[in-house]
Formats: sequence, C-alpha cells, structure tokens
Amino acid sequence: MTTIAPIQLLFDECLGRPHVAALATFVKLAKHEPIINVIHLFDLFPAGTDDSIWIPATAQQGFLLVTADRHQKHSRRKHRDAPLPLLCAQNGLRHVLLGGTASQQKMFDKMLTILSVWHQLPTVAASDPGSRFRLEHVARGVGRLVAKHVSDYRPPAGHLF
Repeated sequence: MTTIAPIQLLFDECLGRPHVAALATFVKLAKHEPIINVIHLFDLFPAGTDDSIWIPATAQQGFLLVTADRHQKHSRRKHRDAPLPLLCAQNGLRHVLLGGTASQQKMFDKMLTILSVWHQLPTVAASDPGSRFRLEHVARGVGRLVAKHVSDYRPPAGHLF
C-alpha cells in the first residue's frame, strides 16, 4: 500500500491562532489519507514578518496557503509592496484566496466554509506550484473552490505592479 505524503496547510491571519489550533485538533480525528497538517503562520514566523520572507520559505517547503489577503483597494498594504497573490504565484506557493463574503464571515462560519471544501484540498495541494484557487461563499458555512489563473489578478488602480 502506498502512503500519501501529508499536506501542509498554512493559515495566515484569516483565522486566529486559537481557531487554527481547534481546526488542527478536529481534523486529526480523520483516520484516512491524506493527512492534512494544519499550521498557523505565526507558528513559523513572528507577526509582522514581511511577505517577501515567509512566502518563498513556505513555498519551498510545499505548503498550501489559505488567506483572505487578496490585495484589494482597501488593503492596509503600501502600494509599493508586491501583492501577496502575486508573490505566491511568483514563488510557487499554492494558495486559496477567501472570497469577499467568505472572508467576512464570523470565525466559526469561516471554519465551516473551509471544512465544506476539505476533501478538495488534496487536489489543490497537487496542483501546479503557484496555482491559485478562490473559496467562494455559497451559503452560511458552505463554500465552493474555483481554480483561478494567475493572469486573472488585477492590481488596484495606481499600483506599481
């Protein structure tokens, strides 16, 4: 019998550390492959670490990132910083971007939305390096994963990239 390598699922600030820890504990109850290890970004890097540091490092280790940072106009990032989705693509970090409504849910409903597409994550993790998916809100606690092309990214007006 072939053993499937565990998937390293990384959450940034889109979920708080306690929520990621609870999710990690819950999914360990699954006794089937593939195993999905759930990790919070702050367990690997201190808060405030520049994206240009942690994105290449986590990409090299084969992580799959879940983030709400789509680099929209209201983003707190400075316009001279490369947008997170672009850095992910350039560095080969597979990533799932939470859609607007999905990212604005209360934490519990956001976790349910992520769990509603849980069985699709192995396919996402096996996609080409730098692949982008969007987790769209369908109903309360229910989502849909949609593959996006890197060329679908449109930076905000006035952005340097």
